[in-house]
Parts: sequence; C-alpha cells; structure tokens
Amino acid sequence: MGFSIAPKAGYYFNEKLAAGLSLSVGPNFLIYADKGNKLKQYAVTWRVFPFARYSVFTYKKFSIILEGRTGVGSDHYFSKLNDEKTEKISTTLAIGVLNVTPILGFNLTDRIQVEAGLHFLNLGYNIDMTKKEENWYQSKARITKHDFNIGFNSSSILVMTHLQFGVIYKF
Repeated sequence: MGFSIAPKAGYYFNEKLAAGLSLSVGPNFLIYADKGNKLKQYAVTWRVFPFARYSVFTYKKFSIILEGRTGVGSDHYFSKLNDEKTEKISTTLAIGVLNVTPILGFNLTDRIQVEAGLHFLNLGYNIDMTKKEENWYQSKARITKHDFNIGFNSSSILVMTHLQFGVIYKF
C-alpha cells in the first residue's frame, strides 16, 4: 500500500504538443507474517521526469494523448523483523531511457482538463541498479537489470503500473 505526490509543470507549444517536468515522491508500506515472524517493510520513492506529450486524437471534448518521458528515480527500502532495529535492505537507482504511455483527456473548459494516465500500458526501456543488504540473511548483492517492456507487468521502478488521475490547468 502506498501513494505518491506527483506534480507536473509544462508548456503547450500549440494545441497538440507540450513539454515539461514531473516530480514524484511517496512512501510504500508492506507487512508480512511468516512462521511467527512479523516483517515490516517500507520504501521511500522519488522520481524526476522530463516529458513531452502529443495529442494524437481529439473529438469534441475528448482526447487521446501519448506522453514520452525519460529521467531518473530511486527506491530506498527499509525493514524491521519483529521488534529488532530498522535496517536499510536495498537501494535502487533507475535510469529511464524512454517510456511512452497513453493518456485519456476530457476538457471541462478551455483551461481545465481532467486526465486518466494509463500507465499500465507502457512501452519503454529502463535500467535499474540495485544494491541489497539483508543483514538477517547475511546476504549482499548488486544487481543491474535492463527492462524492455511492452504492455503490462514491467518490473522497473520507473514504470508506474497503475491508473493515475490528474487535472491540468492551462494558463
């Protein structure tokens, strides 16, 4: 379970083309229970994405937009086994080479648009570099993963695999 705050700011060059920057930060929480042990994990995630968007199709107040983004992000995972001290177990640094997702838009007025980002329909390529340190299992690892994804279930931290809602105000 988790959430993030992800404001975007951009500039519309014309009715179809815009570019800008998106920032995202938020926590995630997990609790596991196994054989009498209780493992609590939480993560702090941040992302910085320059983006470009193009309105592919417009009909009356509806539009289909493709958004391409590149950028960096990171996850910092911490865990606590039973009542022991909290330990940092992994850090992932990710480089988003390119990700493209569709967005459905609806113009409420000439200046206000509501959107649904279909981030689970992602096309992209990312590089994730993870450093794991799990002291209670006495293991350490460095993992570099190249993630080329078409559609669902990407395992990169840069791919938001969910539905995202937003409001755009055009100055």
